[in-house]
Amino acid sequence: MTSERVTERRSVEGRPGFEVITAHPEEEYMIVFEMIPEGDTGDEYLAIAAEMNELVKEQEGFIEIDRARSIYHEDRIFSVSRWESEEAIDNWYDNHSHKAAQKMGREKMFKSFRISRVKVLKTMTMNWPDD
Repeated sequence: MTSERVTERRSVEGRPGFEVITAHPEEEYMIVFEMIPEGDTGDEYLAIAAEMNELVKEQEGFIEIDRARSIYHEDRIFSVSRWESEEAIDNWYDNHSHKAAQKMGREKMFKSFRISRVKVLKTMTMNWPDD
């Protein structure tokens, strides 16, 4: 957890050495991007997204990102990224290469999409690895 303000640490009953940490980050945001591909463009989207992974890693304020296919909606792909600030997210949206990928997605790959920007209010972890 970055920028954490730990409010509680407790052991886990029946799990010696395990503890749950509850934190209220000073500032942390998540972007949840969900998309339904147009036709069979899902693999193409994931390939372009993999290229963007290398670029976003260098973006100031970026923490991490994961992508997956939904288990509930067979045609849906989602991406969840964590950020240190809204300014960092806005700067990523303004990145020229990212803008070009967004345009390609809207014009050729996305049947539909939804983006949610979320402020993290609380994080609970149990033996979560330090990155």
